[in-house]
Amino acid sequence: MPRPLASEELILRATIDILAEHGVDGLAVDTVAATAGVSKATIYRRWGSRAQLVHAAITSLQRPLVDPDSGSLRTDLLTLLRQLAAYVSSRDSGRVFASFVDAATRDPELEALRKKSMADARDKYEQVLHRGIERGELPAAADLGLMIDLLMAPVIYRAHFERKPVRGSYADSVVDMVLAAARATDQVAQREA
Repeated sequence: MPRPLASEELILRATIDILAEHGVDGLAVDTVAATAGVSKATIYRRWGSRAQLVHAAITSLQRPLVDPDSGSLRTDLLTLLRQLAAYVSSRDSGRVFASFVDAATRDPELEALRKKSMADARDKYEQVLHRGIERGELPAAADLGLMIDLLMAPVIYRAHFERKPVRGSYADSVVDMVLAAARATDQVAQREA
């Protein structure tokens, strides 16, 4: 009898492969169970629903979110952005990401899981930005939501829409431009005050 972790890995791998070939709409728990060599009951006992299985499989493609605190805003943002770049640039992510986002527009449970994942990721960026404000590396009036959008969006766009690699130098440029824009915006606001 396989260890529970081994069967979980098999189930998630089977789910990713089926998602890549047939998309979220073409994924059936019966097919995942047969491919992984487990029962449907095993899958439902572990994940509770098809949507939770899909979300777990996609989430398994990324490393756990880090909460960097190096003492440098730039370094911490680079850590987060490089982690995002590694995730969105992975072969498997490219094979399943668009289908997941598309399916979430029609499936309320998938949409709730997608929103929670995004909120968790954005929280990490927000924590790093708040520490940057506390250390005086970022203006107190900085629009953190906009900064997070400006950091994450180019990486996701480049990987999934342009289908270009997201290298460390690209992440460096994004971070540097966003930080420079935040500082410049603050300087303009101070002159107008």
